[in-house]
Amino acid sequence: MGEIPREEVRKELDRLATRGLSLLVEKGGRELFSSREGGLRPLLAAVERLGEAMAGARVIDKVVGGAAAKVLIYVGVAEVFAAVASRSAIRALRAAGIPLAALRVVERIRGRTGDPCPFEALADENPDPVAFFRALRHRLGGCGPGDAGSSP
Repeated sequence: MGEIPREEVRKELDRLATRGLSLLVEKGGRELFSSREGGLRPLLAAVERLGEAMAGARVIDKVVGGAAAKVLIYVGVAEVFAAVASRSAIRALRAAGIPLAALRVVERIRGRTGDPCPFEALADENPDPVAFFRALRHRLGGCGPGDAGSSP
């Protein structure tokens, strides 16, 4: 797994900022999904809409914590760019062989109020990406393709 040059990271994140996006999913040079909404829900919406098409995709996201990392592992993306990434995201993606390039690394992702993100705690409780995705969909009332036993 090679190091992604910092200039490339900045270039990809500038694309987000220029369009006012928080998330961009691409594959084969084509945009598959984009969102201006913050938080984890846009990533879950991408998984719901794209399913297996996310395998091998490039994901550019403002913030990638452990919860987002486990979703990205679950769907099998190829690489991830982030403005901010947590140490748990870096560990999880590295263990899965998925390159992550981030401009800033933080210990934990926090919610808008500064409190710990509840999805990060759920990710910590469910180390396996499949188990985490099932628990996350259960908590959110079903946010993903198919039933709890299916994969994207």
